Amino acid sequence: YKLASKARREETWSKAKGRDRRGRSAGSEIRRTLRNSV
Repeated sequence: YKLASKARREETWSKAKGRDRRGRSAGSEIRRTLRNSV
């Protein structure tokens, strides 16, 4: 479970990095995605 979570988090980070233009917004999106995942 932890491994899958880590892989998903890395993937989300990758996507967020692609949208570095928003910066802070990307972090917010990641938190929302993680919460939805859980």
